[in-house]
Amino acid sequence: MGSDLLQTLIIKGSLHTTYSWMRLFTYLAASVVHLFSLFLFVSGILLVVFNVQNIIILIFGCILLVFAWVTRPRFHKLNEKTLAREAFPALYRAMDDIAKAMGSDRVEGVVINEKFNASYREIGLGRKKIITLGLPLIQILDEKELTALIAHELAHGINGDQNRSYWVGAAFFTLTYWYSVIRPDRLWDPGYRLLAFFMFFANLVLLAVSQFIYFLLYVLCHLFWQDSQRAEYLADQLAAQTASPKATVSLLNKLHLDAMFEFTILKVINSKRIGHFFEDFQEQIRILPQREMERLKRASVKAGARLDASHPPTANRVSFICNLEQEEPLYRMDKETFEQLNAELDQLKSSMEQKLIDYYKRYVLLQ
Repeated sequence: MGSDLLQTLIIKGSLHTTYSWMRLFTYLAASVVHLFSLFLFVSGILLVVFNVQNIIILIFGCILLVFAWVTRPRFHKLNEKTLAREAFPALYRAMDDIAKAMGSDRVEGVVINEKFNASYREIGLGRKKIITLGLPLIQILDEKELTALIAHELAHGINGDQNRSYWVGAAFFTLTYWYSVIRPDRLWDPGYRLLAFFMFFANLVLLAVSQFIYFLLYVLCHLFWQDSQRAEYLADQLAAQTASPKATVSLLNKLHLDAMFEFTILKVINSKRIGHFFEDFQEQIRILPQREMERLKRASVKAGARLDASHPPTANRVSFICNLEQEEPLYRMDKETFEQLNAELDQLKSSMEQKLIDYYKRYVLLQ
């Protein structure tokens, strides 16, 4: 399916999102989940209103109401703090210029974190566009690669990516919550003695129900899989048109330097060179032998190599980008803007490095 999708996109080369039967079934499946949540809510209200005298039914109705409320569709919330426009004018100016060149609405906020990645989200009822950029990743990109990165994330707001759809995403949340609550930790607990015999059969029923929910979640994942993969290809296409195919492929190669990123963190921790992570990481990439860089490039495009489960294999992405027509880039970031942008971000390095070190000491080194 992945190979067929790649060949179809290479031949067709369309930027426009098409509505397929698979996409229709995905929305129908998500709608069924939301309708069932609504059914639980209405049932809970009816049980509470018409069975005030029956305490058992009243409690059951309240449980249904709580269950329906917890699993209700909800908008994504932003837990991180966005950067103020007045404090980072060069960064926002570059974001706005790239969005304008792509024909996209400008971003409402930018989050800079300590991770080696980037992401795009739409927050709240107004669907505010938020881009998150990892400071370690930005530090090893040139102006063309940074343009490709920003353009790729902005493209997810243009191409109708179901993976970021409120309706489908909320259905995923609901099913996941149901599964985590209903699935029993164990079937048999000898500590309950005689009661354990009855709990075994109750837990058996709960396990069966949880497996059915897991099956629905599995089906929903596979229904929107092709659309999600297609969205990544189209984001790559827009990034290549905005920055250039060469810059987009170069960005993909650098995204696979996460092992070097982790190596540098551990090196800084072990050598106690606190306060020098970003400089050491940049130096580590700069002195990387060309033969090692070529080896990493080959490894990143091997069959099965990908950034994560939601992205197509990197080899397929590179093949798709290389088959695009070479056109004049829609946007060129000048050196002055790039330098101003990096100068603005320098003030975040100390706090980001501390977050990185604390995380690795707490969750990686102690395991």
